[in-house]
Amino acid sequence: MEEFQENPSSNSMNQLVLHEQRNQEVAHVSNGVANPGFNQSILDTFERSVVEQTRSNYLKEVELSLIMKRLQMKQSQLALTSHANLLEKIKISMGISKASFEEEKLRNKMQNMKHVELLKRCLDLLVTSLIIMSGFLLYGASIYSYQRITEATSTCTSTFKILVDPKTSGIFRFRLAYAELSLCSPNP
Repeated sequence: MEEFQENPSSNSMNQLVLHEQRNQEVAHVSNGVANPGFNQSILDTFERSVVEQTRSNYLKEVELSLIMKRLQMKQSQLALTSHANLLEKIKISMGISKASFEEEKLRNKMQNMKHVELLKRCLDLLVTSLIIMSGFLLYGASIYSYQRITEATSTCTSTFKILVDPKTSGIFRFRLAYAELSLCSPNP
């Protein structure tokens, strides 16, 4: 059996050659035997032996072809298993690349969220600083205007005296007691 697995086609050829040699021996023996009755029984026995040997050789040949087909099926099964393993390996590598893609996508999403948060903070700070700056500008303008008004009116003299008369009803009455205005000229 081991010899067959190594080289099955040479074994079947060897058996066919042996079969042909036996057939030639039978033909040679049948020509050289002198007793016809004895020869006939020997020939019949030998022919049956040859027929049985032929049948046996045929069955071995069929068995060998079946073994060859079985080996070919095993070979194709191994090839299919190899392809299945290769596909599984590719599937695993695709899963790994998909996972790395998802990781990269998540990392980009997190980075974008941080960027948006930074932009919101900057915008909030900008608006706050704009409001504060506007407040200081209004305060500075009012102080400057007040100083200019006081400087402009400081040259004018006016005296007002207001007297308060309390009444019994609790209502206060204001009276202008004395008012003196002097005309002033605006300072350029």
